[in-house]
Amino acid sequence: MFECAKMKSERLRKADGILIAAVLAVACLAALFFYARGGEKPALAVIEQDGRELMRLPLDGERDIRIEGEGGGYNLVEIGPEGVRVAQADCPDLTCVHQGTIRRAGESIICLPHRLVIRLEGGADSGPDAVTG
Repeated sequence: MFECAKMKSERLRKADGILIAAVLAVACLAALFFYARGGEKPALAVIEQDGRELMRLPLDGERDIRIEGEGGGYNLVEIGPEGVRVAQADCPDLTCVHQGTIRRAGESIICLPHRLVIRLEGGADSGPDAVTG
């Protein structure tokens, strides 16, 4: 009687191992697909302040732009082919500076004290994110 239970237990462990390996393989393939696809290579950096669009700049060359705030504050934005970052700012927490370089379409940098938003947009319209019906 105990031999039969032992055999079922061994088969169950072997089947569990196969199932776990299959789930891990599917998860790895999905991760590789999404990582390889990544974000769309951005074509434009969009800079907004107080809800108004200030400029749209291509990422084809390197340039530094100083954005002045209404209260006398500033942000120094570096734009180049490798991405966009806020290099300097005079806001108290410097969160925008510490955020680093953004490289993919859809990413953004926000400086709340200066009400500044910098976001990257892709070059082609990818259509709707979801369809409901």
